[in-house]
Amino acid sequence: MQREFPENPMAVGSCENRHARLRLDVDHTHLSPGGTVSRPTMMLLADTAVCAAILSTMGAVVLSVTINLNINFLRKPEPHRSLFGESKLMKVGKRLIVGKVIIYSEHDQEPVAHATYKYSIPPEPISSQDRCYMWWILSLVLLVVPSLEIWLLMQLTYLMPLSTIFLQCVVTLAAGAWLMQGENFSLWTLVESELRNRRVPTEEVLADLLLWGGGVLLIVPGFLTDALGLVIFIPAVRQESIQWLRKRMQE
Repeated sequence: MQREFPENPMAVGSCENRHARLRLDVDHTHLSPGGTVSRPTMMLLADTAVCAAILSTMGAVVLSVTINLNINFLRKPEPHRSLFGESKLMKVGKRLIVGKVIIYSEHDQEPVAHATYKYSIPPEPISSQDRCYMWWILSLVLLVVPSLEIWLLMQLTYLMPLSTIFLQCVVTLAAGAWLMQGENFSLWTLVESELRNRRVPTEEVLADLLLWGGGVLLIVPGFLTDALGLVIFIPAVRQESIQWLRKRMQE
């Protein structure tokens, strides 16, 4: 704690997994004009107690920040009495931490303030190995899918005339364009904004995004992409895909 916050005036009483207890020795700099401990001082104690609990649980997390802190001031603390802040992490996720803090005055069992908070954990940067792996997967898809489409087209020329194949491509292209006419690229912006603000997009937004993606697949020439695009328009498949996407985003 002292290494991460060398100017911190608070003393750590105990610090274990998901729990922390800090003490603040109150002096005249912490008092408000009314002669009691100021509200910002108690908020500082609550926020620091949160940091101590997180440090004891996860270690130093670069760029992690408090995104929400709700505090209820229950009673006026006595001036010149030390304050104790006890924090507990209620939920520790990959992107979000939720917990609570209770603040007491010295020699007093009744709390003077109660706070709940949310703490944002930044995503881990993509390593060079993972980035290379993703490029290999993308290159493989761009190579394999067109190859399969060409091979399938060559096989179908033995079963049906080229005019039929061409008509099928035109029909699916028109169907994809018609299905996409109510959607636009703002869907991507909306989803990106939701994820940036640590919120999981609603099922309605993801459903529209999948329908838009299905339309794109129908527009792309090819039988495999058309088949995948049509599968997306099956309600049961689309609902399962939405649940899977929301679960992955929550993680």
